[in-house]
Amino acid sequence: MALSEEKPKGEGPADAPSWSQMGLRQKIKHLYSNISVEPPLLLYIVPSLLSSITIENMYLEKACRVSLNYNEGVCDSVTKRNVTNETEAFQVEVSETVAGMLVWQSALGTVFPIALVLCAGSWSDRRRRRKPLILFPLFGDVLMRVGLLLSTVFFYEVSLEMTAVIEVIFPALTGGGTVFILAICSYVGDITSPEKRTFRLGMVWAVLSWVNPIGTALSGVGHAALGFTGMFAVGIAFNLLGIAYAHLYLPEPRAPIPRPEGVSFVSDFFNWRHVWDTMRVGLKSGAGSYRLQFLLVVILHIVTVGPQSGEGVVSFLYVTTRFKWDDITVSTFTTYIVILNAVGKFPQQVLCIFKEMSLYSICHLRTVKWSFPSCFLIFCYVFCVTRVRARN
Repeated sequence: MALSEEKPKGEGPADAPSWSQMGLRQKIKHLYSNISVEPPLLLYIVPSLLSSITIENMYLEKACRVSLNYNEGVCDSVTKRNVTNETEAFQVEVSETVAGMLVWQSALGTVFPIALVLCAGSWSDRRRRRKPLILFPLFGDVLMRVGLLLSTVFFYEVSLEMTAVIEVIFPALTGGGTVFILAICSYVGDITSPEKRTFRLGMVWAVLSWVNPIGTALSGVGHAALGFTGMFAVGIAFNLLGIAYAHLYLPEPRAPIPRPEGVSFVSDFFNWRHVWDTMRVGLKSGAGSYRLQFLLVVILHIVTVGPQSGEGVVSFLYVTTRFKWDDITVSTFTTYIVILNAVGKFPQQVLCIFKEMSLYSICHLRTVKWSFPSCFLIFCYVFCVTRVRARN
């Protein structure tokens, strides 16, 4: 079923009642009718959350039993966090081996998506194709989990380094979370009128925030109950359901534009001239260009997401080595952090969904240019984070 450009999916008639005028049943029906990309979003995010501790434990097992070739007693002591004075040195060496691998693995997993997202965004806009950018990351995760499943079956034949490459190379080559979120937001923007866009995007980000504590809390329990093979199999099933739903129930918002005759898909997709044109739009100067806002958002993203990403890579190794925590305790601690984060975002999400306001609307002052509150917010955020980290 094709969607009309004049009336995006999920939009009611022009005289539809506002949120404050709806009854409880109407509000529930309104929320249900606006469900579109949320199911594949869940089926993409949840397996990653559930398998996080499983993959970390696999790295420890691979480092101890395959890379360092320690005996069963030492590795059982390390992986079960039952470390004694005799085995503590072995645990430190195992953690250092995994940490050294994570350095180059993180770089490998981010280089390809950075280049791919520039080409994917331009191609998606030119050809009006949103579904492929939703399907490709899901398919990449299926390949990744199949590879990890085979790495479990052939445990001693597949090295730690090869397992690390398997985890990142398939999501990286298919876009991973970067391209997936780009496609989700683009799809929502296409099927929603400007007046309802904040509401729909608020639902998407609310789903992300609310599902994180649940998936994180179940990661340790799931690994203890199902082990490596079971958790990877569950992840594959979730991803396949996401592919099926996106293929069957997410039509293209607008009629796709075919590529010119004689132009291959590869040359059309990796067209760097269009990539450069896209970058020029964001970096051009002049009145109404929003160049300052764009650069401030980039800086804010670097100073906030950068430390979080680096911390997330080694936090599991730190708490298991320093505090000897088992998987259940680690997932409980991580869930506590995620819940605090979700509680902090809850007022904004309520305003976005129920009052149809964005953070920009909340912080914007009519009598002051946008650049001042932006700089002030960035300064306050960086100052607070710096103070907290200095005390720790």
